[in-house]
Amino acid sequence: VHDTIIQTKEVIRVVEKGQSYTPYGINFKRGKSEIEIESEPILDLVVKWLQDNPTIIVEVRGHTDSEGAADLNLMLSQNRAESVRNYLVKEGIDPTRLTAKGFGKNLPVADNNTLKGKAQNRRIEFYVKNK
Repeated sequence: VHDTIIQTKEVIRVVEKGQSYTPYGINFKRGKSEIEIESEPILDLVVKWLQDNPTIIVEVRGHTDSEGAADLNLMLSQNRAESVRNYLVKEGIDPTRLTAKGFGKNLPVADNNTLKGKAQNRRIEFYVKNK
């Protein structure tokens, strides 16, 4: 079994089956699922990682902060996860290797009472489903 490595400007990380990787800097238009253009270099690193590891199956997971109604956040997080999945597919990744799931505000990683915490909670994760 080979280790999977994703490299960004900030971190080199080994991702095993059942683990996720969260590259911060994948941003969207406010309240929308449209990916900001400055996020593309980070997504391109994910494309390269998936190209270099052709047997990995990934769930793209979307998360929001606690602002707004729970049902809208759930829908927004799903739409954002699907936008990222669509970007990866457009860049040549086999769509059967990717699923998208939104979790809304249900799985925070930081305190939603601070701006920094809210920013950390608005994220995309790449969860490795197999290896």
